[in-house]
Amino acid sequence: MKEKFREIYDEQDLYDNLRFDIKFTRVFIRYAVRIFGISNSILILKLILKFTSFNKDFSYHAYLLKTNLYRLEYFLELSSEDYLESFRIKKKWAKYIINQSPSKKAIANAKNYHKIISMDSIDKVESKEISKSNLKKFYIYGPSSQNNPLEKYNDYTLVHLKPFPKELKFNDEILFLNSFYFTNAVNGNKNLQEKFNERYKKVYVSCMTSDMPSDFIRIPLVNEGYLASEMALQRILKFLIEKHENIECVIEGFDFYLSEDAYQNKNYDKLTRKQSGIDEKEICLSIAEHDFYFNFMITKQFMHNIRLIDSYDFQKIISMSPSQYCRELFRVRNFRSIKNIIR
Repeated sequence: MKEKFREIYDEQDLYDNLRFDIKFTRVFIRYAVRIFGISNSILILKLILKFTSFNKDFSYHAYLLKTNLYRLEYFLELSSEDYLESFRIKKKWAKYIINQSPSKKAIANAKNYHKIISMDSIDKVESKEISKSNLKKFYIYGPSSQNNPLEKYNDYTLVHLKPFPKELKFNDEILFLNSFYFTNAVNGNKNLQEKFNERYKKVYVSCMTSDMPSDFIRIPLVNEGYLASEMALQRILKFLIEKHENIECVIEGFDFYLSEDAYQNKNYDKLTRKQSGIDEKEICLSIAEHDFYFNFMITKQFMHNIRLIDSYDFQKIISMSPSQYCRELFRVRNFRSIKNIIR
């Protein structure tokens, strides 16, 4: 199920990404990294940009080379555990996309990224004073929980990120599936789809390409791009807030990858789980591509629309300053593992 390194490119209507010369540039970037690794491919791309003459005011070929170069430099600094320098590269990358990208979607993603990561004044988040009346109540249960969902919250709607193997005494349960799990485990499996419909009040899917079963609900993904994107918890919180405005939540089993075993809940059906656990490089690459700093900051922002109940472990983490969180993350995670991203 793992894929080898692939280059990034913008989805847009001005330039055909499958045109021979553009496809050649993409494939060249791809195999330069696969064959020579991050450091050497960075040097190769820089040399090409330095000695190649592009006759147009804007060259999509140069754009492809530069955006992929920024991405590789970002990975390289993370693998050197210099997260401050990686942030500086990311900001330059965002500015370049805003000024040069032919894709409105990519520009929107870059502007949203810049807006979120610029919220330096948010150092501590406390539960918002929200009126208790007419609040929708959700118990969001995640992959690092060490216990089954607690039945004392059975009057809350229980939110699963993966199908739970045991029967539970909750009035309402809903299921959010990511694109990878839906595509590889659910799509085309009629028996599994029927089981989900029997158990869960609603099944939501964050997949923009696959055909949806009639009873499943597609979550609209806005401002998605290569700079940063919401991870599962952030995607769910964003969806629930947009749907209900203010909500009451218990949030359990989300440690922002600060525990060595990030998926210690064995009831959490992780398709890439090995007998020895989850691969460290896979975790680090995933949170780098989604952007851990972006997701931490956007969660802080979401807390202004949430009345948080209990959730003591979650509150402890989300109350950290951004710098505290980054220091702790780099203490626990081995970002050196992504220096070889040829998966």
